[in-house]
Amino acid sequence: MRLRKGTLLLVPLAGLVLASCGGGGGGGGGSTTPPPTVTMGTTISQPATFQNVAVALSVTITPAGPVSWSASSGKLSGGTGTSVLYTPSAAGTFTVTATSLANKSKFVTFKVLSVPKTMALVKGSVRSGGKGVAGIGIRFLNSFNTVIATGSSGSLGDFTVAVPTAAKWMTVNGATIPAAYYNSYQYKGDWFTALVASCRAALPVLKAGVVTTGTDLGLAASSGSPPPPPTGCK
Repeated sequence: MRLRKGTLLLVPLAGLVLASCGGGGGGGGGSTTPPPTVTMGTTISQPATFQNVAVALSVTITPAGPVSWSASSGKLSGGTGTSVLYTPSAAGTFTVTATSLANKSKFVTFKVLSVPKTMALVKGSVRSGGKGVAGIGIRFLNSFNTVIATGSSGSLGDFTVAVPTAAKWMTVNGATIPAAYYNSYQYKGDWFTALVASCRAALPVLKAGVVTTGTDLGLAASSGSPPPPPTGCK
C-alpha cells in the first residue's frame, strides 16, 4: 500500500498488549500449597484393656476433619472418625496411631496396655485443685505387705495398672511427690501420709478380668494450708 507523504500508520494498542501476554506456555512449575494447620490432642494418657476386649480411643482435631487410624497389632473398627474401638489379640503393649488426613505430619500415638484376663485393672487419677498431677508412683501390696504391682500417673494425672487379684492395699511412693505438694494424699475422704510405709489405703476386692475404678487420689499444694493428720492408715 502506497502512503501519501505525511500520513501516519496507526497500529491497535490492544493487539500489542495481547501479544505481550500470550506467551510463556511451556514455563516452569508453580508453588506447592502447604498443608493446613491442624491441632490434635486426646484426653486419654494411659489406655488399657484385657486381651480380646475392645477399648475406646478418641482424639480431638481442630479444625474438624477425617482421621486415619493404624495399629501395630490387633483389630480396629471405626472408620475415619475421631473415635475408634481397638481390640488387642494378645497381651502386651501395642501402638495405635491417629493421623490427620488433611495434614499427615499431625498425629496422636497411644500406647495401649493389654493384660490377660487372670489379672485385674485398677484405674484412677492423681489430682490437686482439679488438675492432674503426673509422675506420682502408686504401689499395690498383698496381705503380707509385699509390693506386687506398681504404676504411675500419666501426663494427664490418670493411671491404669495391671494388678494381681491378691492386692489388698495401695500406697503412694513419697519420693515421687514433687516439692510443690505435701507428702500426704487423700483417698475416699481419708488422709494418708506417704512418709510411712505402713500407712496404707484399703483397696476394694479385685476380680480377674474386671476393671476397678474410683481409686482417685488427691494431693494438697504446699503453697496452701497443710492437710490434716492421717485418718485412714490401715
